Amino acid sequence: MKKILPLAIASALLSACGGSGSNSNSDTSGGNVSGLTMPENMSVVSASDSGGGGSQKMSAKLSAKVNSTLVHKNATDADTQYSTDPVNTYVYDASMESLDTVNMILCLMAQTRAADRVNTGPYIALVNENKCEQGQGQSGSTGQSSSGQMTEYSSWVINATRTSNTAPQNVKIWIPGETGGNDPRSGQNILVEVTTNEAVSASKPFGDFALNFKGVVDAGGFGGNPGDEMEVMRGTLKTVANAQNLPQFSFISAEGDAIPGASGLGFASEQSSNVILNDASGSGGVALTHRSETYDNMGIPVTESSTYAIAFDAGHLLRGKDTNADNIADASSCKSRTGFDTQVWRYNLYHAVDGTFNGQAVTGGQRVTLNSGFPFTFDNNGSSAYGYVGYNGVWSEAGNLANGTVITKVDYNSDATSQHTVHVSVGKLTRRTAHNELLSSFQGDEFQYWGQHPTLSMFGQWVVTVDINNAFQITGTMSFGNSGPQISSTIDDDNDPNTPEVSVAANLSLSNNQNLGLWSDTL
Repeated sequence: MKKILPLAIASALLSACGGSGSNSNSDTSGGNVSGLTMPENMSVVSASDSGGGGSQKMSAKLSAKVNSTLVHKNATDADTQYSTDPVNTYVYDASMESLDTVNMILCLMAQTRAADRVNTGPYIALVNENKCEQGQGQSGSTGQSSSGQMTEYSSWVINATRTSNTAPQNVKIWIPGETGGNDPRSGQNILVEVTTNEAVSASKPFGDFALNFKGVVDAGGFGGNPGDEMEVMRGTLKTVANAQNLPQFSFISAEGDAIPGASGLGFASEQSSNVILNDASGSGGVALTHRSETYDNMGIPVTESSTYAIAFDAGHLLRGKDTNADNIADASSCKSRTGFDTQVWRYNLYHAVDGTFNGQAVTGGQRVTLNSGFPFTFDNNGSSAYGYVGYNGVWSEAGNLANGTVITKVDYNSDATSQHTVHVSVGKLTRRTAHNELLSSFQGDEFQYWGQHPTLSMFGQWVVTVDINNAFQITGTMSFGNSGPQISSTIDDDNDPNTPEVSVAANLSLSNNQNLGLWSDTL
């Protein structure tokens, strides 16, 4: 059965709008009204740049390659897009799980582009259901997924209004639910209302806003009166004012029987968090997070719950866990904020040197711009419907398009439209190109390798690097859990907990004409 957490029925948006800043639209008096931006994430504990993050390593590698060629601009110059583009980093810790939903909500809200569409009337945004999932290795290209499967979209109806530049901004969103299914969460219509009083700023990284949402279904399908509204989910995410004027926010949500007054739905879950930072930079602070879920296990209700108290500064994080719901920490641990494993999930591409690309002049450090697809509208039995064509195929609200369907391409940056005819044929043409590169250019990079360990009698997934002598070295073993890939330099080779683990370090030697299959997330 599909499990749906608050606002998790949709992830990133392919918004029906364009531009990167806030639009100025007319107010009731004929003046211009600017939209107010919300935060794109509320990371409590972020990765420190001094901790050996991936961005520094990639920067050093790219710089070495660029400097070997005579160029007019270095890719790593301070004024290039390579240096100025923001880097989004997410840190996993069990105590932060309730904040995953917070950041998913904010990721979705950011991509509605409501600040750009204030006072323009209701509009529809096509919603990519996976792109805001953290740590899932999704492709960074719009309209396609790393699995090679065509991305499906949902339609969100959005209306953003603001009467003047001194008034709050109000955004209302309706997210239609799926049809069918015995779980009411799969068919719920989600209603969202956001009031923003102050945009994100240097002194207020969270701005000043309140976001309320709820999921409702027709009670007639679940033992109630047909036509009555039955609430199956509700929640609030908002900033909090405090006497010290420090950044603070709170989040609470409930589903099923966890909603006050609800009973008999057969499921229940709740999440909450309260975070206050020491300053706008997030150098330190305290947080309290909670998650609880009740589900049916072969007719027996099972409840899983965890509550964490967290304190952190620039170098460390201290967390205490209350496992007995008695407000007493049963276990605590201290972790470093500068020592961590880094995995790259999505990345941009940049031109290493000055030159031309697709017939256009480019400079070193300029972001590579690719047209990976476009949204379109078409007539579906007299009604306007939406779709998207991308690398992995065509998606539409009406399912497969018939041969000869006329679609209207929409460019929301310029509002220009053009018509195209769909020609359907069997099969798909894919072009693959092989590239040769000196092995020395990959020195220090990490690769994944599945196979027999050269000195241990076991198969596994290993981390392989190229050393300064261009030799392949196994430096770690890789396993996967809730927090993504976990890398260790040792392994249990005999399944005996009483014996110490052994090192996996070894030379991965090759014979002539032997193929070695390696994978890199960053290449």
